[in-house]
Amino acid sequence: MMVIRSKLVVEAGVYGLDFWFLSEIKHGGVIIRPVKDFEAVREKLGSAHDHLLTGVASVEIPNNVDKHQAIEFARKELEDYSLLLSFAQGRNIFFRGFKLFKHEEGRKEFLSSVNHSTRTGFPVSHGAIVYQDGLQGFLATGIPLLRDEEHNKRTGLRRAMLFYNEALFLSSGAIEIRMVTLYAGLEVLSNKHHEVSPLTPVVTDDELRSITERIKHHLNELKLDKSKQDRILGGVGSILAPSMKEKTIHLLNDLGLPSYKKEVEKMVQLRNDLLHGREPTTYDGDNVITLTFKLERLLQKIFLKILNFYDKERYIHSAVLNNNLEARF
Repeated sequence: MMVIRSKLVVEAGVYGLDFWFLSEIKHGGVIIRPVKDFEAVREKLGSAHDHLLTGVASVEIPNNVDKHQAIEFARKELEDYSLLLSFAQGRNIFFRGFKLFKHEEGRKEFLSSVNHSTRTGFPVSHGAIVYQDGLQGFLATGIPLLRDEEHNKRTGLRRAMLFYNEALFLSSGAIEIRMVTLYAGLEVLSNKHHEVSPLTPVVTDDELRSITERIKHHLNELKLDKSKQDRILGGVGSILAPSMKEKTIHLLNDLGLPSYKKEVEKMVQLRNDLLHGREPTTYDGDNVITLTFKLERLLQKIFLKILNFYDKERYIHSAVLNNNLEARF
């Protein structure tokens, strides 16, 4: 007796993805194909004032997921694709309009649909980082790492990429907001790396205790009240702890990237000015726009390193691999 096999498939529209010459992008149980009139749509992609439907994603639902959970399974599955593809193509790429179908004996039966609300941001492009012919390999490398809990715990990859995408594609567009949001991503990466690979302390624990005791002795001689003493003594440890600049340079060195010491120092100064309400100025020749662009480029380099894709030179825009953070080519 022949067994009739059926499967559940969820389809969703993909917005903003530039396939160029690709007929499909495939990874695991997900296939993303361009719409039939993609060439005509692509002509409008760079100048449209709204997000354009450019393709359809099909997600094959595992046998252990029933039809009532199928659309939610597909939505969560495609979240990671949205995160990585947005980064790779330099524009917000998202999925919307989920439809569940049952495929059986060559027939396709519609079962249900859900239209989730989605933050779409602005339909602007910041330039591709990964070329189209590298997207499938980028997903094959990136999706497992993005879903590896231990890898995320060590690197802070997912949280940092969320900050990056928020800054470039979803926030108001104000350069100051973009700068501090990007820097929050850099802080996540630097702090996580310091947890895994701590910098050598400026002083040992014994030396710190000795310093604290001497300061405490002098404070007692000055007859300062306890609240003032506690405030002063509480700041000793933080003064001697590695700074964010040092943590970032430590991360860059361990990733095999240039340390960018001067640039990182200027980024820290600008970040501090913005967060403390001071008017941004020029920082050794760099203004807020230049430093924000440099920070954006620095994060791109770090992400590609953490995603084990930095060495795929033929698929990456040459400016991203250039040691000059202001490079355009």
